Amino acid sequence: MTTTSIVDAVDAVYAAFAQVPRPARFEVSPLRDPTRYLPLLQAPLRELTDDELGPYAFSAVSTVGTADDFRYFVPRVLELVVTGACRYTDVEVVLGKLRYAGLPEWPGQQRAAVGTLLERFWDAVLSTYPATYPVDAVLCGIAAAVDDITPFLERWAGDATESAQLHLIEFEEENADRLVNAYWANRPDAKAIVASWLAITGGRAGR
Repeated sequence: MTTTSIVDAVDAVYAAFAQVPRPARFEVSPLRDPTRYLPLLQAPLRELTDDELGPYAFSAVSTVGTADDFRYFVPRVLELVVTGACRYTDVEVVLGKLRYAGLPEWPGQQRAAVGTLLERFWDAVLSTYPATYPVDAVLCGIAAAVDDITPFLERWAGDATESAQLHLIEFEEENADRLVNAYWANRPDAKAIVASWLAITGGRAGR
């Protein structure tokens, strides 16, 4: 997986969401400070930093703004994730916002662009050890976003590279008795699929 393919996939997401209007204002819960999010309504999308977008991504849709508001920011939010710049908020939370904001009901071009970027991101993670984010966090985050995590597990199982195998060894060791990432509780169906897959695949790495 090359940097170019990630860049191309990011550009495709920007193109797919290009017609989504920037929100004029946010509806904000009384629990949040509305002034904290004002820079998001003024700066060019691609210039927004993780320090600016991170607090919003953490609270998006639940206590700040609507699902349509979030769709405007999706390209930059995902760009920060896949380039390793997502630091303010856990990857699982950020990617989980996609489904929370209604990803399965978004226009087909948008869903396809996001799906392709997640696939290329996953391939990039498997191709580098250690990766920028723990493989457990990325897998759990992707599972929070997509309908079916199985294709991502199949890509992993079919990847015989040293880096992918090292990730698998680490994942097996960390989850020997159960999946320990607390965010799996948000997608119990995906959690069961991964646990079953790990029980079958476990022990193969490094052979």
